[in-house]
Parts: sequence; C-alpha cells; structure tokens
Amino acid sequence: MTSYLQVVPSAKEGVPLSAHTTYRLGGPADFLVEVKTTDEFVQAVIAARHLGLPLLILGHGSNILVADVGFRGVVVKLKAQSIVQNGNSVTADAGVSMGRLAHWAVDRGLAGIEFAVGIPGTVGGSVRGNAGCFGAEIKDVVSVVEILTSKNERRTLANANCAFGYRDSLFKHSDSLILNATFTLHDAEAGEGKELLQQWGKKRLEEQDFSKPSSGCAFKNPPGNAAGKMIDDLGLKGLKIGGAQVSERHANFLIHDGSAKAADVLELLKQVRSKVKDRYGIELEPEIMLAGFSEEELKGIG
Repeated sequence: MTSYLQVVPSAKEGVPLSAHTTYRLGGPADFLVEVKTTDEFVQAVIAARHLGLPLLILGHGSNILVADVGFRGVVVKLKAQSIVQNGNSVTADAGVSMGRLAHWAVDRGLAGIEFAVGIPGTVGGSVRGNAGCFGAEIKDVVSVVEILTSKNERRTLANANCAFGYRDSLFKHSDSLILNATFTLHDAEAGEGKELLQQWGKKRLEEQDFSKPSSGCAFKNPPGNAAGKMIDDLGLKGLKIGGAQVSERHANFLIHDGSAKAADVLELLKQVRSKVKDRYGIELEPEIMLAGFSEEELKGIG
C-alpha cells in the first residue's frame, strides 16, 4: 500500500503535537505536514483522504486539546500567510492569525475587524468556530469563504450559506475545509483603528490569563449567562487536577502549570462541567476541540 510519505514527502513522522498547540500538550502525530500555500494544503488533504487517513487541521493550535497518545492520522499545519486587498474587501488565507489580520487592515486604513486582536487563533479556525470578542463575531465581517469540499472540489460560499451561530458554523458539521475567507470592511476615520487595537489589546491582557499555557476559554457561554461567572460563583478558581488548574484570574481558563498531562485537563473539564450541572442544571459545552481521545475518555464531556 502507498504510504503518505510517498505521496507527501515533506511530511514528518512522530512529531509531538505539544510543540504545535498553545496548551503545550499532546502526543505525536503519525504524520505532520506544514503547508505554506493553499495549493500545498489541498494536495496534503487530498492525499490523506485518498489513503483513508484521519485528518486534523491545525492553525495556531489555540483552541484544541490533543490527547497524550497523540493523533493517529495526518495533521496538516497551516502556514499559508497571503493577505490580499481589493478596495474594502480583504481576503486572507486560513493560516493567517487574526491578530496579524487586524493590524494589517488597520495599517491600510480599514476598520471593522479590530476586535480580532482579541482572538488568538487563525482565520480558518475563527471562521469555523465563528469566533468573537468584545461584542463582535466573525460572521459580522466575513462575506465569502472558499472551501475544499469532501469531494475535493474548491467552492465559494457566501456568508448566508455558512450557517453561522454562536461559536458555530456549517464547517463544524461537515468535512468541508476552509481555504481562505474574504472580509468586508470600511474606511477608518482618522486614528479610529489604532485606538481600538490599543484599547482592546490592553483589555485582553488585563482580563484574560496568559501567565501559563491554555487554550483560551474552555466552555461556551450558555444563553443568558457566562460560563466564567458560574464557575467563579461556585468557588472553583484554583481547583487543580494534576498539573491542570482553573485559573485564579479568569475562571473559564483551564491552565497548564508545566507538569500537566492532557488527561489532567480533560478530567478538570469534566469535573467543572459536572459541578456546574449539579448547581445550575446547565450542561456547559466545551469551546475547545478535543482530538485523539477515545470515546470512553470523552464520556461525561458532552
């Protein structure tokens, strides 16, 4: 049988995913391939699909927890960095970081995407999860998304066809993969964009916990409530399992103190979720993606 390395010789075997996630956790991938262009991305994905290998797409690795055993399949790491302006429209590759995109747009006199400075992920992951910050969401500014379908066809979808919802989209429920996205912005008034970037960048540093590795917010906010406030009101700040801990600064951050295993974080997710359900009758939904875990390990996490 043809191996993935024969088709994609740039792939590497057994690379620890801890080096590619903000949690700094996760065992080895069977294959890891870093792609610098959209064409390379398409080729890497098609090769894995033809060989029937499981796929995991990584951008900045900021919204994912990978199991200690790693990932049995192909991990494609997005490093494509193209950003193109056409009037007030900006098209960015899936691998472009949202922070870089926000600064890039502001430097060119465009406004409307400054909130993205508070999103730690990339364009692909942010569109997939309809990421948001400071009261705005990706769906508010994205106009068109180019995808690779499950049949390996390149297509474009308008915003209205992406089924955007709270931290949700069509792409979370299909095998279509995001190649790039186009954002419709507007001309900035003098100094508008840079002031917002400074204001929101400062606010993010003040309110969130970046003292230790994490994935950002662990749970989605339930309707009419805030996950962090519920966890805080239960007195769970500081709760530890192994090297995983509920942040003392932001209760919806589960941090890694340097000695944690992915299993510690998963168990902490379960316990926090269970305590919130017992007290409020609400089942918190994880905001982070869980990869490489068995069905048995994922029991009790939703």
